[in-house]
Amino acid sequence: KKRSRGSAAPKFDMKRARPIYDAIDAENYKMASRQITTCLQKYGRLPILVALKALVAARNYRHEEALALSDEVERMQKIDLQTMRTLLVVFKAAHVPWRSAKVYETAWANDTKNEELGLGYYFTLARVSDYEKQQSVAMQLYKNFNHPKYLVWASVALQLQNISSSPAPGTVLSVRKEKARVTKLFLAESLLKRILPFIPPPRKSPPQLLPPKARAKSTVVEEKKETKTAGSTELSAAEEKKRKRREKRRKKKAAKKRAAASDAGTGSTGGKDEKEDVAQGIDASGEYFRLYLRTLVEQKKANKISEALKQLSEHALVGAWQDAAARERLRGSLLESLGDIEKAVGVYKSLLIAHPDDWENIKKYITFMIKIKRGEEALKFFEEFKAPIKKEGKNAKHYIRGPYLASCEYYFQLMNVTTTSSSDKKLSDALVKSIHLYYDLFGTKSCILTDTRRYLASLSQDGKKELMSLLEELPKKFEPKSKNWAMVTTAVRKAKRYMGMEVKMDSKSLCALASKNVELYLSMVHFRKELKDTERSAADDFCILAAFQLIQAKKIKDAVLVLELLLSHSPHNFHCKLVLLRLCAHPMIGSISRMLELFQSMDIKQIQLDALIHLVLSDLMRYGHFQSAKDLCERLVKVHYKHAIEGPELSIMAYKHEKYLQVLDFA
Repeated sequence: KKRSRGSAAPKFDMKRARPIYDAIDAENYKMASRQITTCLQKYGRLPILVALKALVAARNYRHEEALALSDEVERMQKIDLQTMRTLLVVFKAAHVPWRSAKVYETAWANDTKNEELGLGYYFTLARVSDYEKQQSVAMQLYKNFNHPKYLVWASVALQLQNISSSPAPGTVLSVRKEKARVTKLFLAESLLKRILPFIPPPRKSPPQLLPPKARAKSTVVEEKKETKTAGSTELSAAEEKKRKRREKRRKKKAAKKRAAASDAGTGSTGGKDEKEDVAQGIDASGEYFRLYLRTLVEQKKANKISEALKQLSEHALVGAWQDAAARERLRGSLLESLGDIEKAVGVYKSLLIAHPDDWENIKKYITFMIKIKRGEEALKFFEEFKAPIKKEGKNAKHYIRGPYLASCEYYFQLMNVTTTSSSDKKLSDALVKSIHLYYDLFGTKSCILTDTRRYLASLSQDGKKELMSLLEELPKKFEPKSKNWAMVTTAVRKAKRYMGMEVKMDSKSLCALASKNVELYLSMVHFRKELKDTERSAADDFCILAAFQLIQAKKIKDAVLVLELLLSHSPHNFHCKLVLLRLCAHPMIGSISRMLELFQSMDIKQIQLDALIHLVLSDLMRYGHFQSAKDLCERLVKVHYKHAIEGPELSIMAYKHEKYLQVLDFA
């Protein structure tokens, strides 16, 4: 019955909203909209009904209408918790996290004793990158609930403020901003110092950060449980049944809580179940210790760096940092910052004894040994690791690349330090021999040019000629036109081309070289029979070399034919496609449709599109393919839009799992 004019609207019971929620969950938005309209006519414009109407509009991608209805709800005087949660889902669907922050701010100001609201407000501020308010909320959470974890959050928020206000490369902060940066780091360090006494020493099961009283209480409860378990015999069938029912109810309740928190956009309920999940498989104490060390190192003061070194040697939580190599690397970098090169050399030497193939440590060790005039000692040190390693079940000798490449790095750095011409000649000869030995042992590796390019470029013309005379003998070790022969031959020819030894060749000579390379490829095309379509053949690089030689000879059409030949046999050769699509856009070819077809066939995903779109975008517009250019740009915008939405969620996930260094890295 319709109510008479002037009579009061009947009281709304939340049970009446159950069918609306069921229709929304079933994605039957037309039914939900009809039921909401009926309820609005009967009960008036109640906040929960208007919020549900906004939710239906947001789910139907009518974001402007949804936000207008949300404004109406916010203007109403009283908003209960259920209405607020519905609005949060609307703002999440409409991708306006700042509106969620505003709603949480109002609710948190009215009820600062509600931990769930505080957690939701903190994580929403993370989504909008408001780090100053994050710090304030974290301190208020600690004041109200006395959980040391919130002090860590405040410390992280302080460091995030520094990261967000860091200057662009090449610029310097003003005196006032630099002073503010140092003050925030000092405050972050002070907060973490208060946390460290609450962290138990490392043990097999990861520790959970608790206040002293709570930690003592949990210990007593665990002892009681152990006593009860030890003194009891097998449970009766009825007791076992009851226990299983209780466990089932507990899990169901926890799942509902998590679902509600997820819909509300809080990302956490702050309850017992979440804390148990966080504690599983996480080395929390090591994370807090690493975060504390980072705050010391970031201050870039000698006394703070010395304190960090002292903590690495003496603190009770050192053992919680299970990655010993990472600990020693930090120790080495701290000693380097203090200028104690002798001790830093000792650290990097110990790291290399454990991992002699670690290139970053090799470079630092060589640099410091040359600096303290002990370069020959470093060279002898690497000789110890040049012996072949026997692998189980294999007769072939296996060598690690690091020590051999270290010899090249040593002579390369010495050449940059010395000034006399006589010593330069000796060092150049030694470098040539080291490169030759490296190619001799690792010529079948596809990465060999990448490894040696900086050393090849540093050689003089005489050195390059001497090296090439040595390298050209290497393929003779293998059976002609075998796989290893093909890989070593292409490696040598790539090195020759990289050193610029084909630059002065005329067109006829280049075409002759290209022809020989194509003939070699055709004679070894049978290698493909043993490979998958997605794999590259050992002879594929012959065609790539031939194409570049033809391009240098200005035979663009012939280069396209060679690459199409390669692509017919190796349809997934990424390098071939990249070169070919650029040639298709050449004015002599102008095959834009083929260029676009190749680009799409590379199956470029996500951020790769951002790195490679420049290869085709300008040519698409130059040749009038505006729709294709627009489609690619829309794809790229979607990638960035998706990242803008999902990026903050990674930080929230890191918070939930107590991975605070990752929070700083994501920023």
